[in-house]
Formats: sequence, C-alpha cells, structure tokens
Amino acid sequence: MKRGTSIVEVIIYMGVLIIMVVAIVVGIIQMAQVFGRTRNERKVATAAENVLDRMLREVRLARNVVTGCSSAPACLDIIGLPAFDSPLSVFIERKVTLSGGKFVLDSGGTTEDLTPPDVVITNFTVTPLSVSYLSKTSVSQGIKINFTVSTGGGKYLATHDYTGTAILRHSYP
Repeated sequence: MKRGTSIVEVIIYMGVLIIMVVAIVVGIIQMAQVFGRTRNERKVATAAENVLDRMLREVRLARNVVTGCSSAPACLDIIGLPAFDSPLSVFIERKVTLSGGKFVLDSGGTTEDLTPPDVVITNFTVTPLSVSYLSKTSVSQGIKINFTVSTGGGKYLATHDYTGTAILRHSYP
C-alpha cells in the first residue's frame, strides 16, 4: 500500500483551488464595482431631486420668472417670491445660475450652493412655457427645466438627464 499523495494529485488539487480562488476574487471585485456605481447613482438621483424640487417649488410660488440673464447664458431669475419671515407683503428675487458645474442660488447678495461638492451639473436649459386655456384669452406662465447630473469617473461614472416643469401659481386664470 502506498501512503501520501502523488505529484499529479497535488497539481490537480492546486489547479482546482486556484480556479476557486480566482472565481471568488472576481466575484468580490464585481460586487465592489456594482456597489460603487450604485452609490454614485444614488448621489446623482438625490442631488437632482433636491435641486429640481427646490427650483420648481420656488417657481410655483413666484409672480414672474425670467429665463436667461446677462451674467450667465443659462439662468433662471425668480421674481416676486413671498418673504415668509416678513409680516408685510414683501417680495424677494432669487437667481439660479450654473457656475463651475454647480447650481448657485443668489438671494439678494447671499449665495448658496444647491449641489453637493462631488456632483457636476451640465447642459442647464430653461424654457419658458405659455399655457392657454379653452377661452384662448387667459394664459398661464411656466417653465421647463433640463439639466444633466454626473458624478464619479471611469467604471463608477453615473450620469443622468433630469427635466421638470412648473406653472406659476399666480398666473392661473
């Protein structure tokens, strides 16, 4: 009777072990890539949702909007927002511009970044809308906002286009 293992058996066992280890490592790498892409997709969706909700909410409350400004090609000037912290009927103006890949909200001298630092905004367009009703004499004013949000890079790049539409509340017939 022969005891121990032969060199052929050792080579076969090592081959099977190497195949199993490679399969496990490839699985772990793929899971890490999926996790990275999913994390960036979530960042993009959250940033876009927050920015779009904020802009559309303020447009709905405004008395007037102006698209395009002299300071920036893509700009949204929101005019006649009620100042909720004032007991009087005071209205304020806010301007949203795209600067350095970030949305910046200017509220009469104070600026606020609307996007997180690791998110980049591109292709910002604002289109004015006029909605006429059956009588054709009354027209509501609104806007359509489009922009692209991206974050990450390489295998982890996440980029999506977002669109939102709002009708100014004070323009209803």
